[in-house]
Amino acid sequence: MAAAHRRGDVSGLFLDTLTITYLVSVVSAVVQRRALALQAHALGSTAGTIVARGWNGEAFSPAFLQQLITLIGHLATTAEQHLAYPVLRYFHTADRYRAASLVVAALDDAMLVMSAAVAPSARLDDSAVRPVREVISRYVQTATLAGVVTDVDPPPAPDLSPLTAAGVPVVSDTALGAAALEQAERRQALRRLVEADGWSWTS
Repeated sequence: MAAAHRRGDVSGLFLDTLTITYLVSVVSAVVQRRALALQAHALGSTAGTIVARGWNGEAFSPAFLQQLITLIGHLATTAEQHLAYPVLRYFHTADRYRAASLVVAALDDAMLVMSAAVAPSARLDDSAVRPVREVISRYVQTATLAGVVTDVDPPPAPDLSPLTAAGVPVVSDTALGAAALEQAERRQALRRLVEADGWSWTS
């Protein structure tokens, strides 16, 4: 009887330890996701401001490129954490600047602007843009909460006024509109992620 009681105590202790370990890991993942949002938000809150802030008056700065490279690693980590801890999808923040869904959407649109709206002579090489978008695709796949928001329209094309104000060479709005239309399905998925997180899309 005493042995059985001890076994029960050990099993209970093991379950308690396992639960606490899981909760600590989830909290750590939530903190990392919010840190990712803060880091990305520092680049800008919209696609236009992200691209404009990377421009130094003559070209896109090496520091901007390095920030994008750093974000790739953080995005990849956060994307995989959603698989390890599905409960992360239910954690929300009341602050826009800490909402990962918003900054991920803005960052993806910034890469769309870079590849479709910035003049070819000035834009970053595709080897810098493509990895960002690939990791964002993975993030959307793992972070979207299925069944919350289903039918959404593609969001409007990003606003280019911050680029023109900063002196970034751009092609016509028509080229960006066509690129946004070609990627309507991708941008719908991003909007679905944003709205499932309780936010509205901002161009």
